[in-house]
Parts: sequence; C-alpha cells; structure tokens
Amino acid sequence: MATPEQVEGLLTRMRKMSAADLSVLAACTQTPESGMTTAPDSPNEVLWSEMVALGWMTVKDDELELTEGFLFPMKIYNIRPEGLEPISNLLAALQNKPGN
Repeated sequence: MATPEQVEGLLTRMRKMSAADLSVLAACTQTPESGMTTAPDSPNEVLWSEMVALGWMTVKDDELELTEGFLFPMKIYNIRPEGLEPISNLLAALQNKPGN
C-alpha cells in the first residue's frame, strides 16, 4: 500500500508528463492484460519503475531482435490486478485537477 506521500510524489511526476506519455498508461488500465514498453530513462520508465516498487506493476527484461542480429534490450511492464485501482485513481485525480 502506498503512503499519501508516495501517491503525491507520483501525481507530481505525472503532472509533468505529456498527455501522450500518460495515454499509454490510461490505455493499459482499459486492457490490463496488455504489456507496455518504452525507451530507457523515459518519463514513462521512471514512473512505471516507481509503480513496480509499490507492487502495482511487474516488469520483465526482454530483447527485440533487429537486423543483422543486433539485439535491442527492453523492459515490458504490466499492471498487476492490485495496481489497477490505484493507477486508475491517479489518472482520475489528474483529470479532476484544475489546469489539466
């Protein structure tokens, strides 16, 4: 369970993110069985890693094989059932905030 301070920290981070970044998370709450991936060190990866630490998401390492045998390392994030409600609540809080 996240503390009020952790929730506020996530909201602060999310307020600084683009609508496009947040749309990926919002879409995944509608299809929680789907996985998400993003570029290393992106705002999404930082946010989702914090959600993994809270037990709201899982992450697994994978590789995407590109041309000439080049492997691109990536992480796949999934929302855990127990993370669906708190993540949805964060997204709703962003929508209810004046100026968003």
